[in-house]
Amino acid sequence: MDDLDLDSSAWRFALLAYGRPGVAEECLGLQDRFGVDVSLLLVCLWLGREGGVALSGAEFDSLEAVAAAWRDLAVTPLRGVRRGLKASALMRHEPVASFRQRLQKTEIEAERIEIALLHAEALRLVARPGEGRAEAALANLRLVLARSGAPPDLALPRLSATLTDPAS
Repeated sequence: MDDLDLDSSAWRFALLAYGRPGVAEECLGLQDRFGVDVSLLLVCLWLGREGGVALSGAEFDSLEAVAAAWRDLAVTPLRGVRRGLKASALMRHEPVASFRQRLQKTEIEAERIEIALLHAEALRLVARPGEGRAEAALANLRLVLARSGAPPDLALPRLSATLTDPAS
């Protein structure tokens, strides 16, 4: 049995990038408007930013297949229940509200596992020589958006800023 690295550099990058002001809102907007898998997006940015890897279409498809398998099995169902509860009149009951909070933590853990699965798949790509890191990350962002049907000129200033310095 292979162990997954739940504290990989991809996870740490995702936490830093997602934690920057405005990035979470941009990512969730992409998720809600275009179906972008935020975990996949962040791993693609990590590959460019930290590994200097600009993904080919086939490489992206390979990562997407890994993400889709786990997302469809765990992340999307958990998110659906959590979001359904948020809009429910049952939220007035403390046990329901408490359950929803635990469910949100479980959903985040499922996303962490997705990033670990993607990290394991992506490691084979990091070793190859890459182009400039910011340029590779930007190319990966454009690829994710194009594959999601987002407009190519979509303005994402806060997310784009993570390409040069995810911690600032």
